Amino acid sequence: GVAREMQAQEKRDARARYEQGMAQLEAGNAQIARAAFEEAVALGPRFGPAWLELGELRLAHGDLYGARDAFSQAASLLRDSARAHYGLGLAFSALRENKAALEPLEKIDETDPLYLAAQIQRGLVQFLLQRNEAAAASYRRAYKIDPAAAIADFHAAIQRDPRFGLAGDDGLDDVRRHARVRGKEGRLLGSPVRPIVLVTRRPSSTLSDGVAPGLREIGAF
Repeated sequence: GVAREMQAQEKRDARARYEQGMAQLEAGNAQIARAAFEEAVALGPRFGPAWLELGELRLAHGDLYGARDAFSQAASLLRDSARAHYGLGLAFSALRENKAALEPLEKIDETDPLYLAAQIQRGLVQFLLQRNEAAAASYRRAYKIDPAAAIADFHAAIQRDPRFGLAGDDGLDDVRRHARVRGKEGRLLGSPVRPIVLVTRRPSSTLSDGVAPGLREIGAF
């Protein structure tokens, strides 16, 4: 009937504005793209892809509550979208709502268990909630997915919160005083790129309890 045709037209209009927004996004015009996505969700409130792109732009521009709301819509409409659940987890994390952030981050395992960024973010949230064993397990899974990328993301986590690891500015001997360093780990720590390397804390270590509390492994660089 007429109502069904109107709904179909609204969806077509929403998709058209969404496609215009994607074109502007690819051209580097983020503000124009955001306006197009805002129009798309106004025309078609159940058009999930527009909510997803809008959430990412709102988050990038610091509109945390707006990003949370957009990602929430996207996650409910695109239930199998790892990006939507990851974005929702990021928005909750940015708002320091860490308990709320865990649920969408954990849902990603059902659809995309190899989503590296989600494993890293979940580990960070678990650490902040003092769920240290779960955090360590998340980081180990991330390391198995892609060691190099996991180390880079772990490095970023340490920069955000110094409680995550140990900086060996006095050389490798300083790290060895607090952790067991095997051959491969030593070579990585001594390389010019100075990546983050997971090493096992020594029982005799005098590191503060505030450094990776409750974890056997710490990040060294």
